[in-house]
Amino acid sequence: MRVEFKKVVSAYSLRAFFITKFASFQRIRSERLKLAVRLPKSIAPVRPRFRLVSKASDISLKEILSRDAAGEILERFCKDQNFLKQTDDEGNTMLHLVIKLNARRCARLICTLNACDEPWLSRNSHGETPIQMNEQSEIADDLRILTSNFDIERESKFWMSDLNEELIEERLRDSNSTKEILVALDGGGIKGAAEIMALRELSLRLSSTSPSITSLFKSFDWIGGTSVGAVIAAFSAPRHHENGSQSPDTNLGSFLAETRATFHPKLKKPSFRGELLHKSLREHVGTSRLGDIEAKFVCTSVDGAMIPPRLLVFRNFPIEVQTDEDHREVEIVDALMASTASPLLLPVSPLGLSDGGVLAKNPSLVLLTEYHRFYAKAVRHPTPSLFLSLGTGYNEARRTSGIHFGDLPKNRVFFDWHFMRTTKNLFDVFVSQSTSGDTACLDQAAAWCLATRSPYFRINPPNINRLSLTCTDAEKVADFLWGVMVYLRTTARHDLDQLASFIKRLKS
Repeated sequence: MRVEFKKVVSAYSLRAFFITKFASFQRIRSERLKLAVRLPKSIAPVRPRFRLVSKASDISLKEILSRDAAGEILERFCKDQNFLKQTDDEGNTMLHLVIKLNARRCARLICTLNACDEPWLSRNSHGETPIQMNEQSEIADDLRILTSNFDIERESKFWMSDLNEELIEERLRDSNSTKEILVALDGGGIKGAAEIMALRELSLRLSSTSPSITSLFKSFDWIGGTSVGAVIAAFSAPRHHENGSQSPDTNLGSFLAETRATFHPKLKKPSFRGELLHKSLREHVGTSRLGDIEAKFVCTSVDGAMIPPRLLVFRNFPIEVQTDEDHREVEIVDALMASTASPLLLPVSPLGLSDGGVLAKNPSLVLLTEYHRFYAKAVRHPTPSLFLSLGTGYNEARRTSGIHFGDLPKNRVFFDWHFMRTTKNLFDVFVSQSTSGDTACLDQAAAWCLATRSPYFRINPPNINRLSLTCTDAEKVADFLWGVMVYLRTTARHDLDQLASFIKRLKS
């Protein structure tokens, strides 16, 4: 009883203490308010105000660069694509300032985003290039990779690359060649930036004065895409003027901004992402239909309600061997929504279809099939003069513990553990099969082109940091973009030079 009495007394004492303190606080506060009313404003006590910096625009550029915050640079670039073209009174570009502050990640990102202007060659009012300002730095070493003929070979070079030179000469000597160019673009979400960068590099080689991806697509006769590849193709392909307005040139900044907005973590429900994607597509292509695209256009989708799933191909041309499917009157938006409706991320499309990447992330075989079906009844069956396949990054192969359930142990404890691990491995195999473009179809498409003596180019950078297709982390995206940039300027440089030269000679 004594202990309980002490507890009650202490509780009441504590309550009385807080009541007294609160009353004292209220009295002091009221006296201060009265004093503030009586005194002039110049000497009245002012309550301190604390400002929380929440916007990137409130943070100075120098502070961002001093922290080497490449992610914040990318955020600003997505909002204003002229942001990287600023210069100071001495003619220093953004890259000059970055190399002064030794912000390596920011320097890499600036070179990647602004590659068309080649900022590493720009000079300030003193005649200095960024490399000359700090020649011993690691940033200078990175910039030398972009400026010199420095080769970094892939561990497993694509076997078709060595045969293209011979096949190109054969095509140029063939006077009866149709001179048709086929281009296939893989799916891959935000990694589609790699395809835009590859197209940008190719357009720079074809027209150094006014590079344009939209102008580049005028050289392509057949275009095939899956998911984001179909979106890039539909945005860039020329359309008939009388049926719809032309889209502006496809650029890296707008693509990154819209893709990152679609997959933003705050959008929890797939329906929200679907609405945002539909709105973005509608702004770009309006009410244009597949028949409005000038080139032969193909994009893939899947009817996932059927087992096994059925591949559905949207095309803007009729084929004689199957007349029951004519998609020329289908709106481009509906076809793209069907091709991008990833089962795990977006709702089913209005047409009830799912992402074409489930069965054909790399649409090369689909495009070749449609090409030969189109000419199935031709008297003289033509063959393509060039096939270009663009990828969104490949992951290095890794070994697992296997997918065989017959090897499971009899012990119950070990059985459960091995069963879960084997199930995970099997699931990873299915997912990688749907999300990888360098599967068996790559060799099959190349062999098909070799059989028809058509050059086949595959431009696919390594996905060094294994970026996911829905990643919105600006730092990871920046690292991925730099890896793509290095690949295009080193390993793929010879293929791009050869490709640009062949297109010029073929279309001249």
